[in-house]
Amino acid sequence: MSHPEQADKALAQVNPSLPHYKRIHAYHIDKAPLTIESGLLTANGKLKRDAISQTFATEFEKIYLSKKG
Repeated sequence: MSHPEQADKALAQVNPSLPHYKRIHAYHIDKAPLTIESGLLTANGKLKRDAISQTFATEFEKIYLSKKG
């Protein structure tokens, strides 16, 4: 089973039990992990949200555009 298929299966199990505002409607799976070295995590392992927003801006835009249409 591929990663998107695994994610879809997990979301199909979890989403129905969540309130509508917590449900995941779209996602992006990247081949490269988020790491300290890539500049996407802090030394404590926390997400660097601004860096992630800049790095994945194109992917985020594609997701939002696909959901509008």
